[in-house]
Amino acid sequence: LALTGDAPNPVEKFGSSAVFDIDSIGLIKLLTQLNQGLDIAGNSIGGTTDFLIGCAFNPTARDLPLEIDRLGQKLEAGANFVMTQPVYDLELVERTLEHVKSFNIPVLLGILPLQSYRHAEFLHNEVPGITIPEFVLARMHEAGANGRQAGVEMASEILQHAYSRYAGSYLMPSFGRYELCASVLDVLPRFAGVQEASGVE
Repeated sequence: LALTGDAPNPVEKFGSSAVFDIDSIGLIKLLTQLNQGLDIAGNSIGGTTDFLIGCAFNPTARDLPLEIDRLGQKLEAGANFVMTQPVYDLELVERTLEHVKSFNIPVLLGILPLQSYRHAEFLHNEVPGITIPEFVLARMHEAGANGRQAGVEMASEILQHAYSRYAGSYLMPSFGRYELCASVLDVLPRFAGVQEASGVE
């Protein structure tokens, strides 16, 4: 998964360079060249690599035309699949992905279970690339002490939606809460059985 990454914090910065020597598009180009047996300067490395190259896409970006343009550049550079930022507004995601359908590339939806209203607010206000819709914030606020249960329920809904509509999805545990992701996965065998019984693959 080729990402630009975050700038190093002051403690880590000593003796290291920032991540901006090469951006995600440049990294994808480099990985593509390595797959062709070439280094960044175009010289032979004596063999080939076999990277399956993923790239990121934010379907809730404020400047959507720019995000779509950058996705096009990533695919042109050699990306093989797309992983979205965590999504919470499925209608918005559907509308956005209509714009990129012509790229004909596998898309994996990002799912990050929310733990509480405070957690949702933190992600929305402090983490670049993550947008929590008002209706989700309201649902988490109403859940109160049952925030984790509400977060798992919403994540399960997104997982079910993604099951037959996208190439797949991936779960992101927040603060090491792997058990929340496991709870989200609990719905999958039951849902998959319903899909198979109805003839949906």
